[in-house]
Amino acid sequence: MAVTGDPFWQVIDAKALPVPGAVLALHKGAGQRQFEGRARIERGTHPIVRMGLWLSGFPPEGQDVLVTLTIRVGDETSEWVRDFGGHITRSRLWFETDRVEVGEQLGPFRLRLALSVEEDQLCMTVAGFSLWGIPLPRWCHPISETREFEDGKGRFCFDVSGRMPGLGLIIRYIGHLTPVGD
Repeated sequence: MAVTGDPFWQVIDAKALPVPGAVLALHKGAGQRQFEGRARIERGTHPIVRMGLWLSGFPPEGQDVLVTLTIRVGDETSEWVRDFGGHITRSRLWFETDRVEVGEQLGPFRLRLALSVEEDQLCMTVAGFSLWGIPLPRWCHPISETREFEDGKGRFCFDVSGRMPGLGLIIRYIGHLTPVGD
């Protein structure tokens, strides 16, 4: 039997994580949904990091960038299409049933994301990492301090960040989203 629904929602539900309403609203739902907002984007400068950013399709740096997120929930996977001011970043996500984690494919990179809640924020850490299907040792995993939360205006907010040991910042984008049509 196929497991359906947004993979983040599936982990939230399976672990009974107490997430804020705006976070739950973004992740809970079926079919196609769209959100819009603004973001600030920072990128790492190390040559290896720049190559990884190019391979995974991450956007250029920018301040107050218009962001549109389209989530397409399928039967077993979801597609997230992030439009950062005209630059498209796509990823495929799925629910890792055996580990109760989220799997994400960005270009040749595959991540396993462990979710937890701290101080009313959904936090994500990298629990597994592979490149072109080759699992990499833990010391090669990016370190994520990604979190999702609700601001005082009731908006979904994100602070997505990753850094690589010895290489520094990979990427960080910070901003907010609201449902399109609301």
